[in-house]
Amino acid sequence: MNAAVRSAWTCLDDDDPARACSHTRAAIGALPCPASWPILILVHVFALVASGERAELAALRAAELDTVQWHSRIRTHPSFLSGRVVLAESTMRAALAEVPVPATAGAPDEARDLGQTFAAVLAAASSSAPIDVDPVRGRTRRVRQGIMLAEAMGRAAQGDSVGARARLDEAFREPGSATWVPMALAIAPWVMVEPLLAIAAGTPEDHPARRILAVADYPVHRDRAC
Repeated sequence: MNAAVRSAWTCLDDDDPARACSHTRAAIGALPCPASWPILILVHVFALVASGERAELAALRAAELDTVQWHSRIRTHPSFLSGRVVLAESTMRAALAEVPVPATAGAPDEARDLGQTFAAVLAAASSSAPIDVDPVRGRTRRVRQGIMLAEAMGRAAQGDSVGARARLDEAFREPGSATWVPMALAIAPWVMVEPLLAIAAGTPEDHPARRILAVADYPVHRDRAC
């Protein structure tokens, strides 16, 4: 299972969500209770979203995330209810156009904070209101980048190209950041993604922010990018 998760993340970082799905599908099919492995569910949800597999995502919810196991144990037991659980369920709900953030009452601080972070990401992708970046800095590097990209999308959609470019630059300031899959752009609707891609396309050829241009070829966006 762990090997499948690592391989899937590598495929996502290589902009190959379909191949990531092949790894996570195989792992899920080999486990008697996949819902007991939130880290696997998380990367599988990401891979399905980036691949545009909405029907399979809905089937995953019905088979695993709507089960007694998920609701009675995974979402209530402190050993299980982590940021991975909240992020997996939040991403799934957003992709299926449902309530984006599940309730996290009684959850550890990590899970509650990540639920609030995801809400901020979605809000930033549909608003010009800036995110308070101070609490963002303490999160993981991938989460920080996601939030910066979401705010950059929001500013670009509002016509603030200068502010969007500043956030875009900040999103790729950390070493290695140009190698990470920009999941925030795979989750957001194309109407929010397109203006930011136009700004990234105007950066110098060696600018790390050009890495996000690859999302136009993700299955989730491919039809709308034509």
